[in-house]
Amino acid sequence: MSGIEFSRRLSTSLAYHVLSHLDLGGDAANLFRGRSSTKAWVRALETAYVSAGTERLELQFAGLVHEDVDVLLARAAESKSPLWRIFLRALEAERVELEARFFEGEREARSIFDESERHLTGPLRQLRSALWAPRTPPPLTVLHVPSLVRAGRGYPQRDRHLVAVSLAAPAEQVLLQIFHEEVHPVSDPELARLGLRDTRLGAPGARVHQRIEAHALERGAEVIARSAPELSPAYERWRAQWSAQVRAQGAQTLR
Repeated sequence: MSGIEFSRRLSTSLAYHVLSHLDLGGDAANLFRGRSSTKAWVRALETAYVSAGTERLELQFAGLVHEDVDVLLARAAESKSPLWRIFLRALEAERVELEARFFEGEREARSIFDESERHLTGPLRQLRSALWAPRTPPPLTVLHVPSLVRAGRGYPQRDRHLVAVSLAAPAEQVLLQIFHEEVHPVSDPELARLGLRDTRLGAPGARVHQRIEAHALERGAEVIARSAPELSPAYERWRAQWSAQVRAQGAQTLR
């Protein structure tokens, strides 16, 4: 048993599908891919997201925290936050169409999982073993979320880690994105208490977020150099791509 499985969940796909419609400019959590949309909920959710407080980041992980769509919708309905209420309207507006596509794509997803098991399980097992040594790595479930494209999100639980990525991306990109999300649960506690993080450039907590990310990137480079040096060139390419994205988001904010 490798302790690694590839799967997908409707709640996760739906949540990130909605968030991928939001143009958040220089926010490091921005999932927007330049697709203009006339859907009625998009502008309302964008406005609420930008003006919200710490619950902004709750939305970024809502699809990982809540395994079932109905539970996710119930969480949104119970909230007194305007952001969560508008998020609920967006989830309800998109659910039927997304759900149909989700189940129609079952055969394609199975093929993607088979490919991922063949090409990613071995390298991931090697990297995670080195990262967590001398401890045993927690079991890992990688959730296929096409709307994430080249982004990733991680949700470490005590008994199992969840990482969301698009498994349809190039294998090198997918491997290193998953690994990066897995580095955070190890590297983040290594830093002294830094205060609240914020993904918006220029916000008081933005430096905290940048320091956490920079430390995770360096920690990842160390693990790869020690345990899988043949991946170091690929990791440097991936890290350069990540840095270029951060610079582009900063430039967009300044315009």
